[in-house]
Amino acid sequence: MFYVNFINLCAKKNVTPAAVARAIGVSGAAISKWKSGGTPSDVTLVKLADYFKVSVDELLMEEQKKSSEEDLDIDIAIIQRAHSKLTAEDKEKMMNALSSFFKKEFEEAKKEIEEESE
Repeated sequence: MFYVNFINLCAKKNVTPAAVARAIGVSGAAISKWKSGGTPSDVTLVKLADYFKVSVDELLMEEQKKSSEEDLDIDIAIIQRAHSKLTAEDKEKMMNALSSFFKKEFEEAKKEIEEESE
């Protein structure tokens, strides 16, 4: 579904969907249509691609994902949005809490990120 990708891009850029709508000149009603499963017009897709600095294909790629992946993407977007609103101290608490529950996964992810940055 396009909306999942849109929300993820908003979270990555730390902007609200309403702010993006204002920036590209579409109404809040358009966002509601996207949330209900609609897809933006070609003109709006180009504006969104320009705004997020991605290709139109990347905007639409979410439509090919399975619903379980979409649910995960929404969860990640929520976590990113919450993380962006926390103080540095609370961010550290959040990461410590998550890593204590998922120690193995966090250690593997950290190792992969370190290897990628070498």
